[in-house]
Amino acid sequence: MDAKSPEGQLIGRRNLFEHPEWARAASPVSYVPDAGDRMLPPILIMHGGRDQLVNFDQSCRLYERLRQAGQDVTFYKLPDANHGSNGFRCQEALDVVERFLRQHLL
Repeated sequence: MDAKSPEGQLIGRRNLFEHPEWARAASPVSYVPDAGDRMLPPILIMHGGRDQLVNFDQSCRLYERLRQAGQDVTFYKLPDANHGSNGFRCQEALDVVERFLRQHLL
C-alpha cells in the first residue's frame, strides 16, 4: 500500500509493505489478549456492507480473533451502510446498540 493510501496515511505516511511493523501496531487485532490472559469489556463490532474504505474482512478477522481469545464480542453487519454513513443512524442500527447496552449494562 502506497504511503498516500488511507492506510499509509494512518501509519504516518509510510508504505505498508515497507513498514509492516507500523501496520501491525495500527491493527486492533494486535492488541487482543491471548485466551485466558485477561478479559476485555464486551465489544460490539458493526460494519457497513457497502463500506468502501475499510474492507469487511478486517472486521471479520477481528471478530474471529476476539472469539478465539474467549472475549465477549457481538458482530453485526449493516448491509446497506457505507463507512460512517447514515446507514448507522437507522432504526435497525439503533436497536442493535440498544440491545447490546441493555444486555451488558443493566
